[in-house]
Amino acid sequence: MLEIIGGSDVPFRVPPLTMKESRVLWQSLRKLRGLDNLKAKFVMEVDLPYDWLLKKPKAKTFRKTSGIEYAKYMAALTAFNHSLFMGKPDYYARAIYHDLGMPNVSSNFIVYYLISLCVVCIDPSLIISSTNGIGKWGNNKGIVQKAFLKAVKTAKQEDIKYPKTLSLLKTIFPWILN
Repeated sequence: MLEIIGGSDVPFRVPPLTMKESRVLWQSLRKLRGLDNLKAKFVMEVDLPYDWLLKKPKAKTFRKTSGIEYAKYMAALTAFNHSLFMGKPDYYARAIYHDLGMPNVSSNFIVYYLISLCVVCIDPSLIISSTNGIGKWGNNKGIVQKAFLKAVKTAKQEDIKYPKTLSLLKTIFPWILN
């Protein structure tokens, strides 16, 4: 029924229904068919360990001391809930994170540190090693962001530990590498 009636380009009478009832059935099945196609289009594979999602960081903000655990959790939270982020502008991200149980995500995290999610997909240890020599992150947000960008852009394909999730994050946040 979904394929025959919902796949039709024009409504037609389906006995014993009236033409009006048949049109409602046709519209409903077309909508359902379209949603199934849309859902299949946006389901992407996540290759991050599910354990990352179970270890909510104790720190409420992204800092050098808690950066790896925070970024791993946020990457997993984003990847496993990627359908919520698809097609949304960047300013929706904080609201989505709030709804997912991370109410303290700051605008600074979105602007400067969201790139860290891509960094942990390459190698979590890059969070610290790429920012060696930078003092406190809060005072050097732009420098930290540039270090993370460099780490992502210069990563070799064979060094990326979670390539599917990295690709997913680049799809969700296309502006992240600018």
